[in-house]
Amino acid sequence: NKIARRKIQKTTSKGKTFEQIAHEFLEIRKGQVVESTWDKDESRIKRFILPTFGNKKLDEIHGRDVLEHLKTVSETNGKDTAIRTMNQVGQILGYALSLGEVKYNVITGLAKFLPTPTENHHPAITCPVQLGEVIYLLENNNQSKDTIGLACRIVPHIFLRISEILAMRWEDIDFRKKIWDTDISKTKKKGVSELRVFLSEPVIDILKQCKDLTGDKGFVFAGGNRKGQIDDSTVRNRMKLIGIDKEVTKPHGFRATALSMGEDVLKFDTRVIDMCMAHKTKNPLGTAYDRAERLDDRKKFMNAWSDYLFDC
Repeated sequence: NKIARRKIQKTTSKGKTFEQIAHEFLEIRKGQVVESTWDKDESRIKRFILPTFGNKKLDEIHGRDVLEHLKTVSETNGKDTAIRTMNQVGQILGYALSLGEVKYNVITGLAKFLPTPTENHHPAITCPVQLGEVIYLLENNNQSKDTIGLACRIVPHIFLRISEILAMRWEDIDFRKKIWDTDISKTKKKGVSELRVFLSEPVIDILKQCKDLTGDKGFVFAGGNRKGQIDDSTVRNRMKLIGIDKEVTKPHGFRATALSMGEDVLKFDTRVIDMCMAHKTKNPLGTAYDRAERLDDRKKFMNAWSDYLFDC
């Protein structure tokens, strides 16, 4: 009968599944974005999309189903995660469309029907007393001398993005000159591509302690993830474990703390602090004209900031 024939045609269809086209897309994207961005893209697709839509043929995926599913994701994992995931599904189906695997992208225009995320800035400390309390907790706990504890302790001093700090390699550190030369991975459009980080005495001391633990590894903060280093979440969880509430600050929050208090309390030029944070010049003409590195000023700030962390 007709119903039976339709079922047979459906099961024997040669069209690709969403999972197959998603893997193709992710392999191409791997060469277009930095590793940390790709990891997040892959994680969202694996966690939120493939369990429900992975085995479906592309022509079996309907916009309404994806929208309703991601509304649930919005409630359980946050509005921003749902919107990012929706956009990724749209990119994957857009890739399928360009290959002729689908006739149209059923996701087009649907993201606007998801709940709009509220803009949440990372919590940051701007009170000297509160900053002193946090530094005390980081320095004086029973786990401050293992690899995770040392990573937590170094973050307030360097205040790059946590993923960049955890990607630190021994081969890039010069203990004699007290510098760390690193490639900045976040985005070449918004930040610099390379950075020289000046290492204060407290940072050098932390790194020497770490060398006793991971000196035979490639990464300073070697760990168990697939890259062979500690995860961002591991640092956040340790901070929570020792009593630093996420509403007070997170690893990323130290960037805002250094910028705000470095300018207001230590009276350093904002541009100098921006450069220490790997921000590009805000000069409208960009780096074509503003090529100043201000190395001496940056070194002075990094040393002054470390001193202040222990004095406040």
